[in-house]
Amino acid sequence: MFKKLGLMVAGAMLLCTSAALAQRPLAPGPIRRDGPRQPLSAGEAVGAWDWFNRATVDLLPDGVARGLGAETGRWYRIDADRPLVVITWKSGWVDTLVLSPDGMRLDGRNLQGQVVSGTRRMQAPVVMPPQPMPLPIAEYKRPVEAGPIWSNDDARAKCPSVCQPPEHWNGQWWTTVQGQMSVCECVGPMGAQPPMPPRAPEPTYAPPAPPPPMAYNEEQFRGFMHRLREANFTDAQLAAVRDETNAGARWNTQQVIAVMKVLNFSDPQVQSAVIMWPSVVDPQNFPAVAASLTFEGDRQKLRRALGK
Repeated sequence: MFKKLGLMVAGAMLLCTSAALAQRPLAPGPIRRDGPRQPLSAGEAVGAWDWFNRATVDLLPDGVARGLGAETGRWYRIDADRPLVVITWKSGWVDTLVLSPDGMRLDGRNLQGQVVSGTRRMQAPVVMPPQPMPLPIAEYKRPVEAGPIWSNDDARAKCPSVCQPPEHWNGQWWTTVQGQMSVCECVGPMGAQPPMPPRAPEPTYAPPAPPPPMAYNEEQFRGFMHRLREANFTDAQLAAVRDETNAGARWNTQQVIAVMKVLNFSDPQVQSAVIMWPSVVDPQNFPAVAASLTFEGDRQKLRRALGK
C-alpha cells in the first residue's frame, strides 16, 4: 500500500517537474534556437557522456542508461517539441535534461532541483595504419618460336598455345627468318621460368700457332756464302759461321751441308755443323747432314757432339 502510494507521489512530482521545465530553461542560461527547428529524434542522444560528477554515462539505443559501476536505468523522450531527455536510475534518482542544438551537451536538473549535466565524449578517430603499397609483380619475358606467322590474326591463333602456363602471350610477335620462323613473346611471374634448354658450348678458338721459323732465303744465303769464301783461313771461316748464327740466322739442313762443303777438312766440317745445328729449322733431316761426311768416324763424332 505504502509502496504504491510512493510511486503515485513520484509520478506526480515528475509531471510537475516536466511542466515546470516546459515553462523555463532547465540549464543555466537560455536554450538558444536559430530559427525553426525540427524535433530531435531520440537517437540523437545515444552515446557516451562525461557526467558532471566525473562519471561516464552511456545512453544505449535500446533505452538502457548505464552509469558508473553497476548503476543502470532507463532513458526516454517526453516532449516532441523540445529535446527533453529523462533518465530514471534504479537508485531512485530521476534526471531531466535538454539536449543542446549541436547535440554536444545535456543540461538539466534532478527531482531535488540539483543541476545535472553531461558533455558528449568524442571518440578518438580511428587511425588506420598506413597500408603498404603492393609491390609490382616482377615478370620475365622470353621469345618462343612458333613457326611462320603471316599476320596479326595468325599470331592471335598461334601464340597463346606456345606459352607454357603460368605464362601468357603479351601480344608481341616478330619474324626471325622470313617465311620460315616467327617468335611470340611470353611473359610470366618471376621465379616460374621454365627450364631453359642447355646451351651449346661456346666454340673455343685456339690462338693461331706462330709461323714456323724461316731459314735464310736464297739472297740472304748467297750473301753469307760470299763472305764465307772470302775468309782465307779455316778459323776465320768458323768465326764467320758462329757470328752469323749468334746474330739470329736460321738455317735449313741443305744450307748446313753447303757450308760444310766450303770447309776442306772433316774437323771444321763437324764443328760448323755443331755451331749451326741449334738454329736449324728442319732438324728431322739430320741424317742428310751426317751422310754428307765422308768417313763414319766423322759421323760418329757429329752424333756424339749433338747427342744423337
